[in-house]
Amino acid sequence: MEKLAIGEENETRLKTSAHTPLLYLLIPIIAGFSIAHGALPEPPKWILLFAAFACVGVAIWSFKWLQSAQRLMLWSIPFSLGVVLFAWLYYALRIPPPPDLSKQANREAFVTLEVQRLFAYQPESRNFGGLAKLVTAPTYRPDLKGQTVFFNCRKADDWKSVGKKSQFKIRGKLEPTPLGTEGFDAYLVQQGAYLKITQGDLLSVTQETPRFYRWFKGINLQWQETLQHGASTPETQNLAGIATAMLLGEKAALEPKTKERFILSGTMHLFAVSGLHVGIVAGFLFIVISALQIPAPARPWIGLVLLLAYVYITGAAPSAVRAWWMAAFFWSANAFLRKPAPFSALCASAIVVLLIDPRQLFAAGFQLSYTVVAGLLLFGIPLQDWLKHRIDPWKWIPENSLGWPQKVLRSSLHFSLGMFAISFTASMFSMPLTIRYFRILAPGAFLLNIPLVLIAPLAMTASLFGVIAGSLGFTGLAVFANRASWVFIRCMDWLVEVFTRVPQSSLSVSWRWDGFGYLLATAMLAAGIMLGDKRVRPLLRFGGPIAILLMSLLLITQISTNAQ
Repeated sequence: MEKLAIGEENETRLKTSAHTPLLYLLIPIIAGFSIAHGALPEPPKWILLFAAFACVGVAIWSFKWLQSAQRLMLWSIPFSLGVVLFAWLYYALRIPPPPDLSKQANREAFVTLEVQRLFAYQPESRNFGGLAKLVTAPTYRPDLKGQTVFFNCRKADDWKSVGKKSQFKIRGKLEPTPLGTEGFDAYLVQQGAYLKITQGDLLSVTQETPRFYRWFKGINLQWQETLQHGASTPETQNLAGIATAMLLGEKAALEPKTKERFILSGTMHLFAVSGLHVGIVAGFLFIVISALQIPAPARPWIGLVLLLAYVYITGAAPSAVRAWWMAAFFWSANAFLRKPAPFSALCASAIVVLLIDPRQLFAAGFQLSYTVVAGLLLFGIPLQDWLKHRIDPWKWIPENSLGWPQKVLRSSLHFSLGMFAISFTASMFSMPLTIRYFRILAPGAFLLNIPLVLIAPLAMTASLFGVIAGSLGFTGLAVFANRASWVFIRCMDWLVEVFTRVPQSSLSVSWRWDGFGYLLATAMLAAGIMLGDKRVRPLLRFGGPIAILLMSLLLITQISTNAQ
């Protein structure tokens, strides 16, 4: 019996260790960025630099001269503190402080903007907008040159030539972005857009979008047109809009009622190009590249280039870029003939993303993406393995002694258990931040996500096949693929509609203190890391994070009326 207990415990251990040396970098970097972003006064940069080098020097000295027991204790503390200080200094150098807008009145301004990102607007909208950099500042505030601003501008004859890295002259009302607010204004502040230009008029385009971006935008528009092939009725046009939003992340293609259903059901993640979408396209590319008999060492590099092209076709949203970096670190291990370590790849991608743009740490998308993926690796996959081990009516019978009905039933059971574990984990680990940012709790969303996550890859694969066929001139095949995609999308939309009709399927919930959402997500991940590689009982291993979440929901939330 003792041997069996040990065997059962081993079944719950991670196949790849949760303890990666990269955590010694990632956690202090997060701490340093958080300190720099907070309200603490910033000391002179030379003091930060001197203190950081001093800490690293102490770490090197302790590692070289002290005994092993002393070394572990004295090396890790100064090293971690040194990384925190370097991260603080790096954030201070990379992210300029907010401009002094205390005396900034809402005034008319004539400025030139360089587009950083365009937002999705409904096709019938008279305006377009996004984030841009001030190339020329107003005459009365020359110090604002280089600041990031949000602009909202009326469409003109040449508005379609405005794209990423293009420059245009605009006249509009320049005003500060309200601080300390929620919703869209809070998102703008997080992006560093402390100014807004509203009621704008496009005067002239002074610099076109570089050819690189125009080429990918042209492919995007061509794919959108291809996805509409065969849509001749209002119903099929709605389905084609859902397909466009799923494959390309164009949420403007969704009808308002359809968008509202997916928001209330907690499944809008299907339309944000992120890990799910990049993973589906990566799997499609892997199958195609393997079928072409391309040499194994070259497959990851070819796949990553094509996958990056898909990211740019969809507009290179931050969530898509983050997912690409995750795939890049995972696939590159295959290229170097090394065994992939998913958790190490996740930490490495997080470090790279934060070094490229430190503000990502405070974005809801970054926090949700990495929290959910880390939860899947630390909790979901071990739970899946444990359930398969415990719930197996033929686990004592050799595989070759089973008949085909038993093998089919076992495979079906294991697949269902796996989908339950993955969907339950994703919903559980996303819940603290979902409540923090969206004030919505869909208690049964993880059950809805099980069929949706199964059907979505089929719909996206059919749509991907359709746009490729359409690009090659095979219009008939594109129409056939679109109709196949609509069959799956119709099932998804029906499931979401049924779910939203269930009483109390969507609740309006908030934390009594907004910061608790961050603390709870951190506590759940910390529990997963600390228990991930230890031989603990399954009750503690899997019950600990669940108990933390349930107690928090019962004691520290405010439940309002139904969100519907």
